[in-house]
Amino acid sequence: MLRDPVIYLAIDDKGGGFDAEESLNIRIAKARALLSVFKLEECQDLAFRLNQELRIASSSDMQFLNLLALTQAHKLSGNIHSAANYAEEALVASEKCEDKMMKILAECVKLSYLVPDAEELESKAAIFFFQKSSQALLASQVKMPQLLFEIYNNLAKALNQLKMQEQALHYQLLAEKLLQDNGDMELKVNLNANIALSQILLQRWDDAYHRLREAERFYRQHHLLEPLIKVTDTLAFYYQKRQDYLRAYVMMRRLNDLKTKQIKELQQSCSI
Repeated sequence: MLRDPVIYLAIDDKGGGFDAEESLNIRIAKARALLSVFKLEECQDLAFRLNQELRIASSSDMQFLNLLALTQAHKLSGNIHSAANYAEEALVASEKCEDKMMKILAECVKLSYLVPDAEELESKAAIFFFQKSSQALLASQVKMPQLLFEIYNNLAKALNQLKMQEQALHYQLLAEKLLQDNGDMELKVNLNANIALSQILLQRWDDAYHRLREAERFYRQHHLLEPLIKVTDTLAFYYQKRQDYLRAYVMMRRLNDLKTKQIKELQQSCSI
């Protein structure tokens, strides 16, 4: 179970002559594999069914790993409340685990999913913990790229709070590498916009501009109003920093138009 879980997608757990325990372990690995290739809905469906079985099973480690996959899949899908609920259940399951690595992963779950924002932590302590957690995760045989992605993001937030943009950008770029081969496109674009903000603060204008324009095009094409508002605000900030006040003004006008549109949509949804 500690090898790369993607290989388990090719295994027929029903017709391969496996006993009940082996079949269960293979399905748990398949749920992790589906998460690794960002097939989030399939991961959620399989991990949910497995969770029902594992609640009455005796393997706390397997239950915890499955709940971790379920938590990550919901978080990446934007189901924040469901992710928090499964994170709470994962922490309860971890109390019965004896493996040291599971205990470390449980602490990662607590900070990554049950603390709303890394800014609410004491930043230096958060940085120290997330750095140690990422090192432990990289040294482990358990491959958890999505959790590592969350850790890198939280590290970047804490570092940016301390105005350590160079180090924050370093971890954002590490997070970007985790999404190169697999990953939801919207997740990649969101990270792109966050990287651009760090680059603006470091005056790396060209790459920041291209990232922001790419994000803006994606959000417009897919009619994603809320992130479009955020990236338009960042573009206005970009032009202000470059002392291009005319373009900054244009962006602020565009931002006001988008916010007006958002208010109208909310009013219409409330009147239905």
